[in-house]
Amino acid sequence: MTGCYAFVAALAAWLLMVPPPLTPHGMYQHDPDPNAPLSKWENFGQFGGASDCERERGRLSNFLLDPTMLANEEKQPQWYADYARKRLDASKCVEDDDPRLKNKN
Repeated sequence: MTGCYAFVAALAAWLLMVPPPLTPHGMYQHDPDPNAPLSKWENFGQFGGASDCERERGRLSNFLLDPTMLANEEKQPQWYADYARKRLDASKCVEDDDPRLKNKN
């Protein structure tokens, strides 16, 4: 890469995006909504590259699969841990300039 192309590539960031909860009829559900527009997803972090983002997904997944994950923190109900795992399983790493992030529909 040369000139401005290398500069543009250096600015690219990757986002770990997690889907929002299902809310049929305005009622909160304990399942993620992977079909929601990406612009409605929650940003769980920004990374320098796709591999860094995927590495964090793996780290978080291992943390959530650890039965002692909340041992040193306030105990959460089992449904909360299950919901967090489902959201992470449905998460995606996307470039920060992905046009789906701007779509507000």
